[in-house]
Amino acid sequence: MTRALPDPTDRNDPGDERLFDAVVCLLVEQGARLVAAALRPDEVTDRAGKARASYYRTAGFPRTPGVGGDTRRAVLVDALDRSLRESAGDLDQMVGGVAAFLDGDDVEPVPVEMIRSLAAENFTDMVNSPHFYLQLLAAALSPSADELQASLQRFYATVAAEYDELFRTVLDHWGYRPRPPFGYHDLTVLLSAIGEGLGLRHAGVRSIDGDYYADVLGMVLPGVLVPIAASTEVSRVDLGRPAAAAAAAGGPPTRSAITSAALRLFGGSRVTVPTLDEVARAAGCSAEAVVSAFGGLAGVVSAAWDEWSPEFVERVSVDRSALRRPDPLTVLYRLAIRVAVRGLEHQQLVRALVIAEISTPSPAPVDTVTGLFETLLGEAVGSGEFNPPGRDTPGRRVARFAAMLRRTLLVEVPTTADIAAVEVSARQLVDYVWAVTMPAGRPAGRHD
Repeated sequence: MTRALPDPTDRNDPGDERLFDAVVCLLVEQGARLVAAALRPDEVTDRAGKARASYYRTAGFPRTPGVGGDTRRAVLVDALDRSLRESAGDLDQMVGGVAAFLDGDDVEPVPVEMIRSLAAENFTDMVNSPHFYLQLLAAALSPSADELQASLQRFYATVAAEYDELFRTVLDHWGYRPRPPFGYHDLTVLLSAIGEGLGLRHAGVRSIDGDYYADVLGMVLPGVLVPIAASTEVSRVDLGRPAAAAAAAGGPPTRSAITSAALRLFGGSRVTVPTLDEVARAAGCSAEAVVSAFGGLAGVVSAAWDEWSPEFVERVSVDRSALRRPDPLTVLYRLAIRVAVRGLEHQQLVRALVIAEISTPSPAPVDTVTGLFETLLGEAVGSGEFNPPGRDTPGRRVARFAAMLRRTLLVEVPTTADIAAVEVSARQLVDYVWAVTMPAGRPAGRHD
């Protein structure tokens, strides 16, 4: 990946900036693998072009050699926090550019194109910034680190407020608003989550770029933006939480035992990614056995996610039989809510998915849940209930939308800093996705 990395050897920067820039470079270049191995003083100072002794003389870094993990953790947290502040500051230029554009004389009444253009440009800048990937890493690690929780709360509050006002300014200019009963913040959450989710995919699939993001938004935005006078009713579904999975049987380590061990290691109070050796020890087997069965840590995480698939397949079948009007979009809506709620129950798995995708150079295979999304959306297209706009064939548009929905659901869970409100946020997000993609006149979230 090519990133606009800072120059940690710039002699004009003070010592602490040079060392923290080196930490950023190492995190971007080595991803979650470096987090798992912790930061070593020699690596940081070599990358910064400074003497090793400077590591212990710089504010924010350990004062003496041989310190424990808590101090290395503080360096990591500080580096991630600095990147969050840098990401938040990047918005100022965009806000100023929008204001100047709207003050011009040649502004056409095309709010959809305006937002698509803004989003595509922002996406390109985002995926070429080292701070974006550190932002996602911070979000993935935040449930285990109070320091990062506080930083993320400040970061997302700042970004959301800026975007809320930006969308309000753009839409007010042309007399539009988000489709009621949702507001500007719902629009911010939706577009941000889609952008972050596709940003993860960009790490392994370079064809997912600003144009791709704009095309995805082209499927969504025509239903999102309505004249201020328009009104659409949106009903909500209230599903009970699925029962917890049965405990794994005893005996020799199974695939399920290995995945369970990995997820336990992602939980708790740690802020590092577990190594293969740690997973193997926790599961009672060798690291070679883990690699043989799963190919690596990312494979373990993907398998843990796939363990939910039979439950979702069964629930889709039950819904088809039980609902008075089992149309594919209603069944899919209920499936999406269940995926979000399941993610809320197992946030360590969502964290693991995000971390694994950040640090994996190749794309993960399409899972059963995404396949279910595609099947139901395909049926809806065939019956005329759903026809997302776009230049590709209906099949490719459905595949894009299904992948976007899964990423939106998964990225929104770890990036909602207020854990007490995460379920409300995820439910609202799913409601909003479907509210804005239904054909005109058909209420979203219909269920029997």
